[in-house]
Amino acid sequence: MRILPRPFSNIYKDKAEGDIVQENVRAFYPLYVFARDDLDASVPNDPKGWYRVGNSPDSEPVGWMRAADVLEWRQALVVSYSHPGEGADARSRVLMFDNEGQLKEMVEAQDRTARFSAAYDELVQQRVPSGIVSKEPERFVDITERFYMLPIVDYETVMIDGDEARFLQLAAAVPGERSQTDTLDNPEFRQQVTATAGALSDVEAVKNLGVDLVFVMDMTGSMQPYLDRTKEAIAALARQTSAAAGTRMRFGLVGYRDDIKTIPELEYVSKNFTPTLVAAEELVGILDTDAKAATVGAGDYQEEVFAGMKTALSSAWTDSALRLIVLVGDASSHPVGHPQNTTGLDEKALNIMANDAQVHVMALHLMEDRAVSDHALARKQFATLSKVRGSTGEPALIGIDVDDKEEFEGAVKSATDRVMALIEEIERVAETSAPAAIGSDSFGVNIEPVPVGQIEGGESGAVLSGVSLMEESLMDVVPVQEEPVTLQDLQTPVMVAPEPSPVVVVPVEPTPAAAPMDPSAKAGETMQKLIDTALVEYLGKGQTPPRDLLVWAFDRDPLNPATPALEVRVLLTKAQLSDLVTKLDLISMALDKAELTQMAFFDALSSVSAGTVKNPEQIKNADKLQRAGLLDAFIESLPYKSEILSLSNEMYAAMTPSERAALQSGLEAKLMLYRAVNEDVDGWVQLNEGDADLDKVYPLHLDALP
Repeated sequence: MRILPRPFSNIYKDKAEGDIVQENVRAFYPLYVFARDDLDASVPNDPKGWYRVGNSPDSEPVGWMRAADVLEWRQALVVSYSHPGEGADARSRVLMFDNEGQLKEMVEAQDRTARFSAAYDELVQQRVPSGIVSKEPERFVDITERFYMLPIVDYETVMIDGDEARFLQLAAAVPGERSQTDTLDNPEFRQQVTATAGALSDVEAVKNLGVDLVFVMDMTGSMQPYLDRTKEAIAALARQTSAAAGTRMRFGLVGYRDDIKTIPELEYVSKNFTPTLVAAEELVGILDTDAKAATVGAGDYQEEVFAGMKTALSSAWTDSALRLIVLVGDASSHPVGHPQNTTGLDEKALNIMANDAQVHVMALHLMEDRAVSDHALARKQFATLSKVRGSTGEPALIGIDVDDKEEFEGAVKSATDRVMALIEEIERVAETSAPAAIGSDSFGVNIEPVPVGQIEGGESGAVLSGVSLMEESLMDVVPVQEEPVTLQDLQTPVMVAPEPSPVVVVPVEPTPAAAPMDPSAKAGETMQKLIDTALVEYLGKGQTPPRDLLVWAFDRDPLNPATPALEVRVLLTKAQLSDLVTKLDLISMALDKAELTQMAFFDALSSVSAGTVKNPEQIKNADKLQRAGLLDAFIESLPYKSEILSLSNEMYAAMTPSERAALQSGLEAKLMLYRAVNEDVDGWVQLNEGDADLDKVYPLHLDALP
């Protein structure tokens, strides 16, 4: 067993706090447990007992550590809070229980929804529900913005409503911080974590808030009319924007074409026309003079969409701005493994990169009849790139007829108008220094709960059941799971008539289905959804997650178990990631060699690894890759399913050529993702002051592992 020392902890010679062997042990770096004594975790934020620890399983024990100073860590896994969503997609916050029994009893109860709803209601009223010791803050705590640790100490897999879910025992910690007051019985902490996510109460933060909007556009020969229409939409925006509001909005432009090794006349694969983000007027000038469609054809129909997205994600984003991308293209991207894929990335890797960079993507897919065979692949790629964080509904993807250029311009204008509405609202707040609710009409969002039947604000700002009229028009964009309305929900007195009235049945014509939303209107609604989602992240920046607790939690929303509440990640050091890249390179080389020479896969792997591993014979004799001794032990022991780790000679031999190509392409996409992660300077976290660069850690998504 391993433990993680908490910040400011000591190792003692004996089971007493007198003789200190090592002071201020490096926090969150694993130590190995040789013995445990007198453990008592009945008080979650103050466990009792001792651990005898050492630096490795083969070393001598160094001394004893207090149970209150350590976190048990059976796997190299942590969890992070998933994006809580907004509006119809909002999920309930994670509740932290004193023990598994209390959590399990509530989750598996027949009246689970009623009991959890009652618990949330109690918390709103500043009362502490029985058995619940802490909770996730209402405001989103993004692990990529405010690093915290929720190591998985133990877990139980259960089936809830036909789906696999987990009860997790978690240890909560924040590097460099200690606290014994992050429980709900502390009124100050309780007030903090139940504070609404919807109030712009931090006026200073709002005063600095802006929006960065980067267009990523296909600039092959057919796209000049769309570049011109984008210019017109931005020019119109510039004309109606005040000088003060204009300073809050910055634009970028990235163009992409195709592989210039294949067609040198294309001049570039992707190009950033705005190394520094610019004002609207400057973008109009760039579109007028510099950013032009290619004068030569691109060969095949596919383009290098992924190259454009990769370039855009590296834009010079403003620290205090919401980050938005509008992707415009009429063709799919070359998939990983295609000779003209220049990045080695796929749509899934780019989506992970965008999420970790807090960048939100809307895609405009221009569709033409002659390319109908490409539509399905393009839609799949664009949909993954434009997934809305915290939403289980449709992606931020809009299809537009390639011949309807006015519709395209209307979509761009509609989207940018929503951004400008946000900017104007921020300006209003900044000028008045008055806190504003996100639920105001300008924002089109309402997070505060409103009883069903209570309507406010007249026709233009009416709110029903906590959903603004603007959100109601989103219902045909994002599917909503409806709940039956009860008399209690309606909060209406029940009147009983002495005699029932006769029932008269009147034939009613069926209501015609609502017409599909036109692309222009849908673009505005979709951009609003992205703005709302980005605001949830922004408003959570100053939030502190619970610390120094040992608790049990459900990894799903208890009111809607289909919605994940926690995301599993693996905490990697730079040294571990570098080793993983090296070993996966060897596996990729072995796949190549096995394909070319018809060797058994493990013979090929043993051959290419001969000069880099201690025991190539172990590789050669392994029945599957997980037991080959090639990857770090912590990767091989992780409880997750992996096609690569389960690969055997028999599995490889049974694969078709296309299946082998897909396996290798997926591996190469992961390798490129790891290289991008390695270069992400801001994403790496120093757990202790003075840690070497190779000891920094990164919370990698579990599904990003091979």
